[in-house]
Amino acid sequence: MRKNSALTSSLIAAALCSVLGAAHAADWHVVSTDRGKTIEIDRDSVLRAESGKKVAWGRLVLSDADAQKTGYAMVQALNRYDCQSLRFATIKRVYLDANHKILREERAGSDSDIALLPGTLDEKLFREVCQPPGAEELRQVAEQAGRAAQTAANAAEGQGGIQRTEMVSIKPDLRDAAAQARSEMAAAPKTAAPKADTGEKLTSTAGLKEKLAAADTPASVKSIEPVAPAAKPAPPVMRSEIPLPTPYRPKPKPVQMATLAPAAQVAPRSKVKVAAEEAPRPVAHDDNHWAYEGEFGPQNWGKLKPEWAQCSEGRTQSPIDIREGIKVDLPPISFDYKTSYFTIIDNGHTVQVNVGEGSSFTVSGKRYDLVQFHFHKPAEERINGKSYEMVAHLVHRDVDNKLAVVAVLLDRGDESSIFNTLWAYLPLQKNVESTPDVSIDLAKLLPEKREYFTYMGSLTTPPCSEGVTWIVLKQPHLVSAEQIGVFGHLYRNNARPVQAANSRLIKQSR
Repeated sequence: MRKNSALTSSLIAAALCSVLGAAHAADWHVVSTDRGKTIEIDRDSVLRAESGKKVAWGRLVLSDADAQKTGYAMVQALNRYDCQSLRFATIKRVYLDANHKILREERAGSDSDIALLPGTLDEKLFREVCQPPGAEELRQVAEQAGRAAQTAANAAEGQGGIQRTEMVSIKPDLRDAAAQARSEMAAAPKTAAPKADTGEKLTSTAGLKEKLAAADTPASVKSIEPVAPAAKPAPPVMRSEIPLPTPYRPKPKPVQMATLAPAAQVAPRSKVKVAAEEAPRPVAHDDNHWAYEGEFGPQNWGKLKPEWAQCSEGRTQSPIDIREGIKVDLPPISFDYKTSYFTIIDNGHTVQVNVGEGSSFTVSGKRYDLVQFHFHKPAEERINGKSYEMVAHLVHRDVDNKLAVVAVLLDRGDESSIFNTLWAYLPLQKNVESTPDVSIDLAKLLPEKREYFTYMGSLTTPPCSEGVTWIVLKQPHLVSAEQIGVFGHLYRNNARPVQAANSRLIKQSR
């Protein structure tokens, strides 16, 4: 374990030196562009660590308008990716201006890995770093490594000091760590190379995990032998010609819309759509052994794992009974919710709905992108001691990876059309993702009035991480008794008890 940790540290150090020492020499490639923002990856910085992990530099380049608001033009992040467990950690962030001048650097607050959320920029970078290389790319890298080894061996023999058989076992210099990582990839078994495109779609986290795990079989650089030139070498293959993994090659197919919104306004389906003829795929589920009652209930969450200690020791935990909020002229929230495809899953703790890209809200000039929403019964929040039937927690993330949760209280009343669609596609089994060929208008989740409470809190489930901005809308969204009963059939009680406010500042709209 110590050896592996040392290897990871050395690789991270190499990545830090290679990018910060020569920012303009980085091999930046565009991964995605959305609303004037571009996410890029430095492919030369991708290094292999232990146990299927990799480290790499990525960066977010902002539009001119966003740069004026934030005070920086781009932010580079050194991330560590666990390609097998679908988790990552940010090691360091560097903020730069339009001239690539470093404005500030900061270490991440925690070195612990966090789970990927579908549809986020982090997931796009993860796919780029962890996707298996093409067969032709592996062959070319192996040939290059072989020729380099041959050249080094010949040079050593000329000096009379080292035999060829010894050259293969020489450990490369840390400055060439990137070449070492690529050599290891070239030495991986050929079975790890992706098959020709058969039109299969890979959208569930289980499918992604299987593909990445298969491609990340570790191999030692010592096993690389010089590769003799082929009799008829194939012409060079450009990266753009290498077959992409199936998630990036979806086949178009007609869909049935559940709303009357124009098809052009439907958010992209790239993260959630699968072919209708495919059977539902089980979603990878890590049994965290926590519950809402009994031995593994909320009173013991902080004792179950060391990384969950904040559940019992934190000072700004959620939910709370919102009382004595200071009435001020809070800035209005501008919701820009789209019609979107979705996936829905009963994950054993709640019903969660993952949505496509493009929906967000903006407050005080800062934008948060909607990632997913889920439900609790009864509502976890209380307003001056009053409880509500249910609550929907809409989870958002900003460009700095900070979370903001919009809580929409659900009260008994008229039937809600969006809940009719959601409940119609509830999966029949836990931890099996349902991917309907219909869309939902996410704006219908919101009440008409947008006055709100706001305070700083935490996640309401383990690991109970703090630093979450909470926005609780004052006006409830109405759902029928039958619709409440559907969720109650699955979860009679999945609400964490209210936590101590500890003199936190709570603000509310006038």
